[in-house]
Amino acid sequence: MELKKESYIYLTTNKINNKTYVGQRKLKNKTLNEDTYLGSGKIILRAVEKYGKENFTKEILIFGNFSKKQLDELEIFYISYYKFFNKAEYNISRGGNGGNLGDNVNKILSIKNKERMKDINIRNKISNSLKGRKLNKERNKKVSETHRGMRWIHNKKYETQISKESKLPNGFEYGRLHKKPKRKLLTHEERSQIISSALSGEKNPRALKIHCLELNIDFLYIKQAVHYLMDNNIINKNISTSGPTSCISDCCKGNSETAFGYHWKFI
Repeated sequence: MELKKESYIYLTTNKINNKTYVGQRKLKNKTLNEDTYLGSGKIILRAVEKYGKENFTKEILIFGNFSKKQLDELEIFYISYYKFFNKAEYNISRGGNGGNLGDNVNKILSIKNKERMKDINIRNKISNSLKGRKLNKERNKKVSETHRGMRWIHNKKYETQISKESKLPNGFEYGRLHKKPKRKLLTHEERSQIISSALSGEKNPRALKIHCLELNIDFLYIKQAVHYLMDNNIINKNISTSGPTSCISDCCKGNSETAFGYHWKFI
């Protein structure tokens, strides 16, 4: 029969970004108040190192004399409970083994996640969940403060940062390894406009000439024909050119007999 020991399930919370971690803990030679353990998972350990222990709180979810099996089952339950509410962000496993899955299991999970990310619906869901998310001002302030008083140094091959008070190591120089001139970042609209103008009309290497039988006019490309129809009030000037372009294109391909009362063909 498995021995029962004083143990508990806890919830560690990051006070800066409100992310949480659920874990299990057995008391050894410490009292509950003396135990400052926050978790052993890879992600929670990185977070504690990044933000500092003082920025984390620990809440006891359940305490008692539990066997290892009971403790594992409780951990699995609480992780799944908080995951349901999109919490327990620092937990990467379902629990029940202290968060250590082993190299073989981690390799299998990595392969499955890569296959999962090939699904366009899952990628769109993740993308939509990140849209409109505001950056945490307190977190940005803390990161900014950690970089103050630091200087870049390099040795022609590698670059790193040291505090201004530190001495320059042998073989290193101050500054970044590669200093590139600053350039203006184009907006999505500006970039689209440049690409569109560079490949529009007769500049497009894939543009095909077309002929209208009734008008007996040759056009260098379909959009030129659309503008001709708009300028002569054959179609509405206030609509987008994409719709009429598709209609004439379908007619040229033989998918429809006419477009706007005219016969069209590629030449």
